[in-house]
Amino acid sequence: MSEKKAKRLPSGSEENTNDRIAINWAVAAHASGYLIYFLPGLHLLIPLFILLTEGKKNRFIEHQALQALVFQSIMFLFMSIGGILTLVLAGFLVLPVAVIIHLVLTTIATIHSSQGELYCYPLLEGLGIEKAL
Repeated sequence: MSEKKAKRLPSGSEENTNDRIAINWAVAAHASGYLIYFLPGLHLLIPLFILLTEGKKNRFIEHQALQALVFQSIMFLFMSIGGILTLVLAGFLVLPVAVIIHLVLTTIATIHSSQGELYCYPLLEGLGIEKAL
């Protein structure tokens, strides 16, 4: 089994991922996903705000905020469909799976970004989001 090496921005770049402020913004973008359970909608507005305001200043923040925004949007859609499907009882299978996937991947992303790593959600790897940066 080979270990997957964590991706980081080049250490010689102006936007050093060790910059604690950049890391805090990235963590906030990912951790805001937990708000879906308390204040739905805010979990999308926070990464969008971070992307539009702080993302222009730092590629690390831009990458992490974009990852968080796209993942949270997909999970919101998945959970909404699961909620609707509860009317026909199929949602009782879909919804718990969506919640578990969301909680686990959001926690992993938050931990990785808190260590200054460029984290890409497994569900988004094939979308080419990281290539846009």
